[in-house]
Amino acid sequence: MYADFSVGYAVNASGFNLGQERVVNMHGTSLQSGLYANFALSSKWFFETGLYGKYIFTAGQVGFSRYKAHSYKFFVPLNSGYQINPQWRLMGGVGIKNNRDLQNFHIRSSHNLRYDLMIRSSYLNGSRWHLNAAIMYNPFLPRVYLVSDPHLALIFGISYSLFQSSQSRNN
Repeated sequence: MYADFSVGYAVNASGFNLGQERVVNMHGTSLQSGLYANFALSSKWFFETGLYGKYIFTAGQVGFSRYKAHSYKFFVPLNSGYQINPQWRLMGGVGIKNNRDLQNFHIRSSHNLRYDLMIRSSYLNGSRWHLNAAIMYNPFLPRVYLVSDPHLALIFGISYSLFQSSQSRNN
């Protein structure tokens, strides 16, 4: 089990039309924190999942008006991973999060959940600390939902192993 803290920068690669107005200069910053666990599938392969809280702050321009927005998300990663060597791991999968803010979330509404494709790497720095980097991309959503949560994000963070493995204790 790992505790994780990450920061990210997100963009929409190009502007898009929202009604009759053009959305441009869109970017965002995210902070996320949570817990995740790895489950061994073989000596090199594993499955990774967890639960995070995520805060996203975005800004951009619609027509002549500038805007700022923020949203809160719950995020569940579902990744399969490969242990390249004792220090490096590479993972890929999908991240699921609430697309609508919690006060607008309704079971009968469409687009309640968002599914982001994800590639993640992790470097073991010492016996319990990991340095992480990830790319998340969502090509599936209607563009109106990209105003408060852009479709491309670069994320960097650190993780701390809450429980030391028996191999680390014996060394």
